[in-house]
Amino acid sequence: MDQTDISLHQATHSDIDLIVDMRILFSDELAGKQDIAAEREMRANLHGYYAAELNTTCLCWYAMAAGEVVSIINIVLRRQPGNIKNPSGKWGIL
Repeated sequence: MDQTDISLHQATHSDIDLIVDMRILFSDELAGKQDIAAEREMRANLHGYYAAELNTTCLCWYAMAAGEVVSIINIVLRRQPGNIKNPSGKWGIL
């Protein structure tokens, strides 16, 4: 594959269906295909989460290669009381 065909895009609310589809594919690979009711529930929960949190407490990018989405990455932002190693208390979890 020519590396010039690879691009990275920050997800927006118009990309939520794409993100959810990729999360479902990941879940299927991780735990096996779930029954239709479990997948529907997960899909609904993911839609609700991304609708509320995308680009606020959750940043998401997706990678495209040769015009096809091949991967996503999320960074969940969290703030907690600071400590000696992280005085700001700001964390980003991949």
